[in-house]
Amino acid sequence: HYSDTSGDTVVSEFTFSTPEQADPASERVLLEVDQPAGNHNGGMIQFAPDGSLILGLGDGGGAGDSFQNGQNPDTLLGGLVSIDVEGADPNATKYAMGLRNPWRFWIDGETIYIADVGQENLEEIDFEPALTSGRNYGWRLMEGGACYNPGSGCNASTQNLTPPIASYDHSVGLSITGGYVYRGRAIPNLRGTYLYADYVSHRFFALR
Repeated sequence: HYSDTSGDTVVSEFTFSTPEQADPASERVLLEVDQPAGNHNGGMIQFAPDGSLILGLGDGGGAGDSFQNGQNPDTLLGGLVSIDVEGADPNATKYAMGLRNPWRFWIDGETIYIADVGQENLEEIDFEPALTSGRNYGWRLMEGGACYNPGSGCNASTQNLTPPIASYDHSVGLSITGGYVYRGRAIPNLRGTYLYADYVSHRFFALR
């Protein structure tokens, strides 16, 4: 997953000519997405248990979702994208929407923890409990569990929005960095705990 010389998103596949060396001529492009701005272009990729490749895509950048992609079902921006990498013509679908900058997420068995970087006041963790696509996590109608644009009148239940399972304000940190669910044996009390951090404040957190 990389940004090309125009700043647009590319996800591609390479084969290895030796166990240590990828063949540059073997590139097979799986997905290309136009990016309207120079920020929110990063995002990790991870395979889900069903073999699909999940990619986090920001809302296109700017400030306050100025391109209005968060609530636009007709763009892949502003959500998680599922790619069928095994198909002859790889198919990409919008797995979840309403995200501002989900550049770090973690698939833990049949669940997904999504760390979504906030805009003005709140950093949030969104949670997908059963790998069921179609959820809307609220951006830019909501930031965290609060109304953002418009500043009042948002109602998660009537608008079918999924609020975060955790959030913190900017007195704690300014840019959430998602981590991992601990499944090791060395620290039994941490098993099943989601560990994450904040890029600016350098604080680490644990969430059950």
